[in-house]
Amino acid sequence: MAFNPFSTYKVERESVEIDFLDEEELRKIINFNTPIPRFERAKDMFLFGCFTGLSYIDIKTLTAEHFEKGVKDRIWIKKRRVKTGVLSRIPLLPITKLILDKYKGGGR
Repeated sequence: MAFNPFSTYKVERESVEIDFLDEEELRKIINFNTPIPRFERAKDMFLFGCFTGLSYIDIKTLTAEHFEKGVKDRIWIKKRRVKTGVLSRIPLLPITKLILDKYKGGGR
């Protein structure tokens, strides 16, 4: 093929409104109980992402090596993001520590 037939084609991006969860909505998710273990894990992963800013793939690839102690023994997540390769340093909040402790040793 001598030329690219799509070279003049332009993709128009739609403007979308970005919506955020407020504190009350987060509280409802935190307090939501389900007897189905996989729903509970999904809820916990979602909340972990909300409170760390990590994407699903970044959460799935977390290992013990990504956690380090900082000043005053505060625990931090130090991880290179999968999509961008950017190094992130994220403080481990009490709620995220509770979620991690819930699955400690579970291999998930």
